[in-house]
Amino acid sequence: MPQRKRYTKQFKDEALRLVSQEGVILSQVAQDLGLDASMLRRWRKEVGIQGPAAFRGHGYAHDEELAKLKRELGALELEKAPDNTFIGRIAKDGLPCPARFITR
Repeated sequence: MPQRKRYTKQFKDEALRLVSQEGVILSQVAQDLGLDASMLRRWRKEVGIQGPAAFRGHGYAHDEELAKLKRELGALELEKAPDNTFIGRIAKDGLPCPARFITR
């Protein structure tokens, strides 16, 4: 399966600048750039919603923030796990390695 093409912020901004020029047809710009017209429409929609924060990486900005918050929540849950649980012991002491399971 072929990988998706990734476009830089500069490429997207320039493509949208071309589309915004008077007398220019979106589908013609898309064809000239080798894109599908729906891609340009989606980029235009993202800029309309997010403004200057659009195109900060691969995906929507709120996806990155959500992933960061989930990582932080996971770390906090690990810290708060009671010591009498397996997760709590791992967080406190590290991964247990009973000697009876080690063979030489």
